[in-house]
Amino acid sequence: MTTHGFRRRFQPGHPDVLSGEGQAHSRFEIESRTEGLPSSYPTPRVLLLLEGFADIRLLMLLSRICRMTVVTPLENFYTSELNFRIRSAGLDLPVHIIPGDRLEFQWRSLKLLLRIGHRFDLLLAQENLRGALNVNIAGQLLRKPVLTYTGIPPVEYFRCRHERGQISWPVSLAGQTFIRFLLALNGRMATRCLAVGPYLATQTRRHSRSVTMCQAHGVDTTLFHPVSSRRKLRLRKANNLPAHGFIVFFASRISHEKDVETFLSAVALLRESGLPAYALSCSGNPGAILQTADDLNLSNWHQWLIARPAVNPLTRLNQIYQCADAVAQTSLESGLSISTLEALSSGIPAAVTATGGMKYHIRNYARLIPRRDPEALARELMWIHEFPQTARKLALRGRRYVRNSWSTAIASTTFRQAFAELVNSPSGSAPLPDPQESRNKNHSH
Repeated sequence: MTTHGFRRRFQPGHPDVLSGEGQAHSRFEIESRTEGLPSSYPTPRVLLLLEGFADIRLLMLLSRICRMTVVTPLENFYTSELNFRIRSAGLDLPVHIIPGDRLEFQWRSLKLLLRIGHRFDLLLAQENLRGALNVNIAGQLLRKPVLTYTGIPPVEYFRCRHERGQISWPVSLAGQTFIRFLLALNGRMATRCLAVGPYLATQTRRHSRSVTMCQAHGVDTTLFHPVSSRRKLRLRKANNLPAHGFIVFFASRISHEKDVETFLSAVALLRESGLPAYALSCSGNPGAILQTADDLNLSNWHQWLIARPAVNPLTRLNQIYQCADAVAQTSLESGLSISTLEALSSGIPAAVTATGGMKYHIRNYARLIPRRDPEALARELMWIHEFPQTARKLALRGRRYVRNSWSTAIASTTFRQAFAELVNSPSGSAPLPDPQESRNKNHSH
C-alpha cells in the first residue's frame, strides 16, 4: 500500500485512510527532542493507542520525549480535528487510522498491535478501558511494558448517562459492571498507570497494581497568564466579543458528564438581576449548547449566549480566557478539570461544581458550588463581579499553585521518568515517587 505523509490533506474516503492492516500514514523519522535528559538516555520508541478524543498538547508533549507512533479510530481523528491540529503544530507523527465501528476498531487495532508492537520499547494506552485491553494483550504476548494513562473516572462518567435519561437503569448497571471489569483486568495486566491528579490516582489504586500521579499535558503558564484591563478590552475587540459586560466562559466541551444547564440558568439569573452578563462557549458543538438554551426556555438567550466552534488551544484559547471575567466549570462528575487550572493560571476567577477531584484540590483557589444548583452558581458569579479584586487575588493564588504543581515542565518530567523507568526496567516493580502529589496535598490543607 502507498504511504502518505501529513503534508497531504486528510479526508474520509481519501486513499490516505487505511485499515488496521494498512501501513502508517507517514514513515519519516520524528525529531529526537529529549529535553532535560542525560545525553546517554536512549529516546524510547512508544506506540500510543487512542480510544477517544486526544488533546494535541499531550501529543506535542509526548513527541518531545519519545519517538511516537499513534493508532486512532478514524471518526475521532476527524471529528476532533486532530488531523488539522497535528499539521498546524508541525508534528511529524506516523499515524495508523482505523475505520469502522467499535467492534471493528477493537479487532483491527489488536491485529495491528500484534503485527507492529515488537518495533517499540513501550506500549501506551489512553484510559483503562477497551483500548487498554488490546494494548495489554499485545504487551503480554510481545513481552513489552505497558503504560496506561487515565484522565477520567469512567464509572462515574458513564453513570451520568442514566442521570440524564440517555440510557435505562439496566443498561447503566450492565455498563458499569463491564467498566469495572475492564478496570480490574487492565489494572492487573498493565505495568503501570499514570493518573491525572491526586483524586484519580487514589481512585485508580483501587484496581491497579502500580499508579503514579501525572499532570496530563500540564499548563503553559507563559501562555495562560493574566492581562491588564486595557489588554482585555483589546482582546475582546480582536475576538469579536462584547467590550462591556460580565463574560462567563464555559471552557469544557459539551458532553454528558458536563452540566451546561446549570451554567446557562445561572447566567440567565444574573441577567434577571440586572447584570449585563454573557455566556461564552468556544469548546466545540455550538449547536448543542444553543439547543439546550432553547430547551430550557431561557429569556432572550439569543441576546446573551455566545456559542462558537472550538478554538485552537495552541494559538487562541489563552486569549478567550483572558477575555473572560469568570470561568464556570459545572459538572455532574469530574476527575480534574485542566480548564479550571488554565483559568487560574490566566488570573481568571473560577466557580466550579464540588464533584470528584475538584472539591479536593481546587477548593482553596476557586468558589465551590453544589451539583445542579444554578442559584448557587449565580451567587458566586455575582460575588466575583462585586468583589473583583478579592476574586482576582484568589485566582492569582491559584496561578502560583498551577505554576508549582501543574506546569508543562512538571508534566513532561513525569512522563519522561515513567518512560525511562519502564523501558530500563520492564517489570516496573518499583513505582515512581510522587513528589507533585505530596506538594498538592500540602497546597490543599
